Amino acid sequence: MAAVLPLIAILPTLNSVGIPFTADGTFHIHRIYAMTRLLQSGDLYPRWIPWFHLGYGYPVFNFYAPASTYIGGLLGLIGIPAPLAFNLLVAGAWVLGSVGCYSLARRWLPNHAALLTATIWCYTPIRLQAIWNIGSLPALLATALVPWLLLGLLRAARTPSGRSCAGLSLAWGALLLTHQPTALLMGLLIAISAPLLCIWSGRERPNFIHSIVCTGGGLLLGTGLAAIFLLPMLVEAQYIQLDTSAADIPAVLAAGFISPAQFFIQPAAPDQSDLNRNLPETIGLVVGILALGGASGLIWRRQYTLAIGAALGAIITLFMVSDGSAAVWSSSSLLAQLRFPGRVLGVGVLSFALLGGGCGLLAPSRWQQWISGILMVVVIGAALPTVYPSRDWVDFVRLSAIDSIRHEYETTAFGGTSYNEFKPNYGQSTSFDLPTDLESYAANPLQLRIRDLSSRTAEVEYISEQSMRIISAEPVRVRLRQFYWPGTQININGEPATFQIDPQFGLVAVALPAGTHDITLWREPSFAVVAAPLVSLVCLVVVLFLLGRPSRSSEPSSDGLSSRLAGSVLVGIGAFAILNSGYIQPYTNWFRQRSPLDQPANMQTSVDQQFGDAYHLLGYTLNAESVKPGGRLDITLYWRALRPLDRIYRPVVQLVDTEVSEAWGVSQKFFVGRGPDSHTLDYFVSDSHGVTIFPDRSAGTGKLILWLEDSTTGERLRLPNGTDFLVLDSLVEVR
Repeated sequence: MAAVLPLIAILPTLNSVGIPFTADGTFHIHRIYAMTRLLQSGDLYPRWIPWFHLGYGYPVFNFYAPASTYIGGLLGLIGIPAPLAFNLLVAGAWVLGSVGCYSLARRWLPNHAALLTATIWCYTPIRLQAIWNIGSLPALLATALVPWLLLGLLRAARTPSGRSCAGLSLAWGALLLTHQPTALLMGLLIAISAPLLCIWSGRERPNFIHSIVCTGGGLLLGTGLAAIFLLPMLVEAQYIQLDTSAADIPAVLAAGFISPAQFFIQPAAPDQSDLNRNLPETIGLVVGILALGGASGLIWRRQYTLAIGAALGAIITLFMVSDGSAAVWSSSSLLAQLRFPGRVLGVGVLSFALLGGGCGLLAPSRWQQWISGILMVVVIGAALPTVYPSRDWVDFVRLSAIDSIRHEYETTAFGGTSYNEFKPNYGQSTSFDLPTDLESYAANPLQLRIRDLSSRTAEVEYISEQSMRIISAEPVRVRLRQFYWPGTQININGEPATFQIDPQFGLVAVALPAGTHDITLWREPSFAVVAAPLVSLVCLVVVLFLLGRPSRSSEPSSDGLSSRLAGSVLVGIGAFAILNSGYIQPYTNWFRQRSPLDQPANMQTSVDQQFGDAYHLLGYTLNAESVKPGGRLDITLYWRALRPLDRIYRPVVQLVDTEVSEAWGVSQKFFVGRGPDSHTLDYFVSDSHGVTIFPDRSAGTGKLILWLEDSTTGERLRLPNGTDFLVLDSLVEVR
């Protein structure tokens, strides 16, 4: 039953040629395609993608945890296209997390309460936001592994055995191989909680030493299982520009904090007329109420361990996503590299689910199963407005390496990363030119190519994927279209040859005399790359040995549910999932809203103001009329394009004094969308801003002003009255 809980939301996602348009989804489609293509070429563990970074090559799989992409690549080997592999992996992560939550909750709770826990985890708003808006496949799979990791930790501490040790190692190793930010968060939690768990377990029986050995051994073995990825990543991190975006971390962190009011807001259905259909980062009002009631139920039924542990997790989550934790984030460079406080919420929602699962325990025993069943319906019902993909689908028909190169060029997401943080740190600058032979990448993306030759008369013939022949009547200097990476080797006419690292772009370059020369390039793996798989293999053998040893099980008995309740849940979920996928989503607007294009449903104050010939400001929604110094004032602007656009404009919002002479806070960002051409008359655009008030601002009453500026030139658009900014009517008190 826990496995079928996500079915309602899963069925509409199983599209074979497309995925929902999300912030990160396209990255992972191109990575899955690349993994499949490299596996097909015989590379059993790819680390370097030759056509990433506009065809210059990129070591993305050497530094980005590869588990989800590798599984997607294996699916590609059996003929499953990358978009369908992505959707299947999202569905699999959903199911894996649901079953993991159920299994973890069953350590303390009866079946019906554990199922309620899994339901809350599956349908909490932050889960749907992560799937429909973010689309980070590794993060989705990693959060699904978190309950399994905690379950393994509990088993190793309370009932130490070979199997418990092996189970913990598998969960921890899988997490390390899946997503570094989630592994970092869980590593910090384990460092604090694991010793406490061992001490707590030792109070009942003298097994403290056994618990420590089992827990520590499991974590060590898990780290060894992930050595195939971790060891080369750590050793070779010196060769990349990892800290390229460190300067923007404070601003990104500040923009990502969540206010207490936002944390418990129940999201409404995304407006189908709005180009920006982002879901908020929140656990929702329903989940918040269930968590509060469930905490009372756990205490009532004397489940103190679960109540205290889950409550602590919820409190820490609340603190870490609020601006009060800014000093904690900034005090550690490692923690600050996570950049987005919302990552904590994706992990911490498990605490709220465990608390909420105890809500049915407040009822008399004979009614508990049915109360839990009703609450499951309530949770799913509350999620229905957001259970559908909130944006349009992106199709990947005839996917090839060309699509990856074009995506990088158009979005500046070079190397399939957000910050180009894995670029080899050789050369004084970086070349961002498109390959002149771009169309040839469709048939053979692995082909070694030339960027330029010093002689115009030289001829090039391709012999194999990594070999070419250069014929020149005069000496010629060749710059290959590949970044240098340690271990690069070149043969010329079958003999090892010296080469240069181009000082301008960090490319592999070679000087050739006149004549005919065959050039072959390959990369010798480093010692870390060679040794790492052997370490992982040894640890895997140890884990398999431990799994084969008999051990005592102290798992809770499966006392079963009422057959009526079980049948009702299974039939209800299955029937509604089929109805939803086959009729409601494609043919109706049930549970969704579509506003008139000039009257957004969520807009509170109408403005009706034109900015140049580009945009019409329909109005705005101001979420508060007062703010404290250092706090954030949230405002949503509603825009509509007046014509097809060929450039991007940036809205700037300021809180100023009533004389419009001094700024007290500012916010600016780019509009959403896949490009300016998306902002057409077919949609309006909701544009949310968090105006951060300067900490040294004294009390007073201010006004909000805004303007639109060309993102390239900085020139402001004029209003019909000739001014270049607009003063909104609302007054805001700083106190």
